[in-house]
Amino acid sequence: MAKHGKKGFYEGRVADAIIALSQSLGGLMTHEDLKAHVSTFDDPISVTYKGVTIHEIPPNGQGITALLGLNLLKSLGPEIPSKFRHNSAEYLHTLIECMRLAFMDTRYYVGDPAKAHVPVRALLSEEYAAHRTKENFSFKKASVDMQRGSPFASSDTVYFCVVDEWGNACSFINSNYMGFGTGLIPEG
Repeated sequence: MAKHGKKGFYEGRVADAIIALSQSLGGLMTHEDLKAHVSTFDDPISVTYKGVTIHEIPPNGQGITALLGLNLLKSLGPEIPSKFRHNSAEYLHTLIECMRLAFMDTRYYVGDPAKAHVPVRALLSEEYAAHRTKENFSFKKASVDMQRGSPFASSDTVYFCVVDEWGNACSFINSNYMGFGTGLIPEG
C-alpha cells in the first residue's frame, strides 16, 4: 500500500488473491466490488476528562463507548475514581458500571449514520451523563436491570499504531462484534 496506495490492495496481486480465494469457496465478490470501495474521512468526536481531550472515530464505530464511559465517570465527581485504591472492589465496580451503561447506550443508539439518526451530540453531553448516573448508578451495588440491553461478553478487537520518523501517524482499530468475515487468508 505504501508503494501503490489504494490500488495496492483493491487491484492487482492482492485483489486477485482475495477474489480467487472467495470464489473458490463459492463467494460472489468481484474485482469490481473491490474497485468500487470508497473510504470516508470522518471528523472525530471527543470529550474532555481531567483536562485531557480524548478523540474517537464517530459512529458507526464503537469508539463512542469509551467517550460515554468517561463522561459517566466524570459525572460522578472529580475525585472518582482516584478516591478508591487502584483495582479495589470499589474502584473496579465504578469503572465496570460506567462501562456497562456506556455499552448499553452504544448497543441501542449506534448504527450507520447514513441509515439511522445517531444522536452523538446529545449522548456526549455532560447533562446526559449526569442524568444517566443519577438514575442508573449505585456505589453500593451492580445494576441488575439495565435498560436497552447489555453489552456483548467479548469483542475481538485488533489495534495498532505506527509513527514514522517525520511524525506521520496511522492509528488503526478493527472491532469485530458480530463474527464478521471468513477468517481465511489468501495465499501469498
